[in-house]
Amino acid sequence: TLVWAKAKNPAQVAVGTLPCWTLADEQYPGIFYGFPAIPSMVDGSIRGFKLAHHAPGITVTDVDREDPVPQPDSLASVRDILDRYFPNQFEDELEVETCRYTNSPDGDFIIDSLPDTNQ
Repeated sequence: TLVWAKAKNPAQVAVGTLPCWTLADEQYPGIFYGFPAIPSMVDGSIRGFKLAHHAPGITVTDVDREDPVPQPDSLASVRDILDRYFPNQFEDELEVETCRYTNSPDGDFIIDSLPDTNQ
């Protein structure tokens, strides 16, 4: 689950003030991570402070299926982390999305080239 949140004081979550970060919390599987309010490479607009929960989700076997809606318990975990680790710093969620990606069986990252491509 990815959340872009509107900060009460945007200067506190700006590039150069807030670093990229990660944390593990005993209440939840996986990790949480975030980025400062980074300007868009497309139009320069700022979407907000990004917070995400990297944890196993639902298994998707049809890659052409529309993006799944974030699960309520996953969104609740992100809201809880915002409230506990960034208390009273955010006004509202601007956007909420689900990020789909493939995990290896052991959870380790695989960095390699695609077979038969230049990528």
